[in-house]
Amino acid sequence: MDYAPLRASADLPPLRVNLYSDTQTKPTPAMKEAMMRAEVGDEQFGLDPTVNALCDQMAALMGKEAAVFLPSGTMCNQVAILTHCRPGDEILAHETAHILTSEGGGAAALTGAQITGLRGPRGMFDAEALRAAIRPKTRYAPPQTLMEIEQTANTGGGAVWPVARMNELTAIAHENGMATHMDGARLMNAVVAAGTSLQEALAKVRRNNHATSAAAGFWWTEGGGDFPPMALASRGLLDPFSYATMLTGKLSVKTADVT
Repeated sequence: MDYAPLRASADLPPLRVNLYSDTQTKPTPAMKEAMMRAEVGDEQFGLDPTVNALCDQMAALMGKEAAVFLPSGTMCNQVAILTHCRPGDEILAHETAHILTSEGGGAAALTGAQITGLRGPRGMFDAEALRAAIRPKTRYAPPQTLMEIEQTANTGGGAVWPVARMNELTAIAHENGMATHMDGARLMNAVVAAGTSLQEALAKVRRNNHATSAAAGFWWTEGGGDFPPMALASRGLLDPFSYATMLTGKLSVKTADVT
């Protein structure tokens, strides 16, 4: 089967307003100029001041201890899964979550983890659904090591997870020994829509003494590239930097240089 994307017909009329996806946005001339003027260096040796500033800013903004630059939101999610899970582990997420439906089976292919989809309206599950999915810990059951939510819920029409519900779900996950990850591709949109602060939106997701991570995407670059750092709750989670190198090599450096 040919998976190459279909190309739009050349005779289609131009779009005046395109709300199809944030991936189709294009940079303004001022953005392009800022990209060209950005000071660059070797990110792998900590010598790129622009990447360093971005990661420091995002870690502080999200109330976390460190951040790593990655070229795409999908890569953020997959590095998080590699960090939190081991082969055979089980991830609990909504049945329409991006990590389950739209990342090419990455969790299974790269980590060897399985994803159990939980049901709920508009791409969101509740505490009852999460508790019902938690298995007794036996030698027969896969270890449940990660709960994931997507903010906003893309296939749920861009639904915004209420902060109170996220806090409740996170508490349940942590009580049952699970780490938590937020796919925050539209996290900033959710913060604005909910009228809250980013720190409040991540209050329990960055709960002390538990392994947590969150990805935040900024769609700026021409050609559909994104600009997402993955923020880490604890410097004890050092594996993301190793996995980033494993998956990208110096790709992250080259992307940073032109983003």
